[in-house]
Amino acid sequence: MQSPVIPDGTINSHAVNVGQLYYNDRTFITDSRGAVRPPSFYDDRFAQWDFQHGSDTQVTGDAWQGVLTVAKWSNFDPSHRQEQLLFTGDNLKRRTAIDDDTWGPEKTIWDSGNFTPANFASASQVNDKVNRSGDTMSGALNITSNHKIGDWRGTTQTGNYLSWLKYDSSKAIAYIGADGGSAIGNGGTGDNFVITSAGGGDLILSSSSGMIQANGQINTTNHGNSSQWQNTSQYALMNRGVSFTSNVDADQITQGTEIISIELPNGSGNTNFPFHDYGTFMRFRANSFTTDFAHAHNGNLWFKNFYNPNGAAGAAWRMAWDNQNFNPDAYVLQSALNNQLGNYATLNGVQTFTNTNTFLQSPVIPNASLSGRAVNLDQL
Repeated sequence: MQSPVIPDGTINSHAVNVGQLYYNDRTFITDSRGAVRPPSFYDDRFAQWDFQHGSDTQVTGDAWQGVLTVAKWSNFDPSHRQEQLLFTGDNLKRRTAIDDDTWGPEKTIWDSGNFTPANFASASQVNDKVNRSGDTMSGALNITSNHKIGDWRGTTQTGNYLSWLKYDSSKAIAYIGADGGSAIGNGGTGDNFVITSAGGGDLILSSSSGMIQANGQINTTNHGNSSQWQNTSQYALMNRGVSFTSNVDADQITQGTEIISIELPNGSGNTNFPFHDYGTFMRFRANSFTTDFAHAHNGNLWFKNFYNPNGAAGAAWRMAWDNQNFNPDAYVLQSALNNQLGNYATLNGVQTFTNTNTFLQSPVIPNASLSGRAVNLDQL
């Protein structure tokens, strides 16, 4: 017996030949409207097309949908689950079987019609943001604002400060903060703002081209004999305090370019000052020259100016004349005095009287020893 030769089938109920089975360019879509088909319906190794309503598939989209189901094996297994592509209109959906009776949730396949990458942040963009609840930045923080930059505060009184760490995070170098002593490290109250050098180093305030200006009073609690001020207050006033300073050698005071001010006691071992009495001393220096002023409590002012390489010992103190220690009306110019005294005989030297001089009382003269000299009464 041989298979009969038949033409291509053209009606649904007609038989088809082998050529139509293997070389047909179209796949038949089963009209299964009204049938809710679980994964177990597709129980053999095949792919099947269905035409169904959205109420059958329970997938959103157009009312009428085309469904492509792929059954990888003859039964459900987590390692080869049934899967579906659902053509629902504008969006292409997919879902995977959870078990024999249940399909998993629908998933929309993204395309250029329903997804714009420019509207979404990438993972790197999210990772480049700082978390408001706490985070670590690996780059510089630059803040730009047309108004106030913002407010900084800790939520506890003893923690309202910023800790500035060493570059390798090995220790805190400085604390900056408010609420009294919080930035000092021991907590506290009040409205003080504190900058503390906490790492064992110096606290240095530096300006590359301008001044460091303090608009309020500066008080110190550990200034000793002010050597700290000498070393750290360059280009500024160094105040040695209100207490008297003793055993100071004016020629040995070390100084940069700051102004030094000292209140002097009555002696007490001070040397190379123009007086040993109560008063004040001030020194200022500019490049190659230094000027000293010493003001005694009696009102006299002394000064000297010296070339720095020569040192203070190379210059002499000078007292300034003023209207309290000098009255010009009581003196005449030396040149005028010389002219006036030119007509008078001096006490020493040879004098010649050219005219008649009348003495109201006889002058006392020594014994004459040369011819032509006047003699006294005893010689007569």
